[in-house]
Amino acid sequence: MSERSGSCTRCGRALKDSTSVRRGMGPVCWVASGGNVFESDLTADDQEWARREAVLLQGGEIDLGANWRYIDHDPKVALQIPRWMRISVRYRGGQFEAYGFTVFVGERDVKEIIFARSPNVRVAYAAAVTAGPQSDARAHRLMRVQARRAKGRHPRTGRGAAA
Repeated sequence: MSERSGSCTRCGRALKDSTSVRRGMGPVCWVASGGNVFESDLTADDQEWARREAVLLQGGEIDLGANWRYIDHDPKVALQIPRWMRISVRYRGGQFEAYGFTVFVGERDVKEIIFARSPNVRVAYAAAVTAGPQSDARAHRLMRVQARRAKGRHPRTGRGAAA
């Protein structure tokens, strides 16, 4: 994944600081991908974390939005069209889960994706907060590559003819 290689998931540029490497995106791309929307939730006090854990243990879910783009990349398909993904945190099978499910407009096909499972609610929540922006950034980058190819440009640089 990009966060391991030190390049931005969204734009591909080299990452320079530890926060960007952890997120997998530089600060501009993090905000452009919606990363700032739920990030402040991670700095909640212990009382709020206890409340969240109690809600989840009682069968509730914490929803982190449905406007995340998701592309289930298939290299055999020429044109990848993003699905919309809802990301939530729940308690299931003795663990907290960060998960998402995708819906393709006009279809009934729903796909569930587990991003993380942990006995620690904070770990699962942090995975959910990062999953949306990461997914949105990957979709953005793939759609840029597709647009460049459609225009006969190099998929990575956007210049000249594609090789």
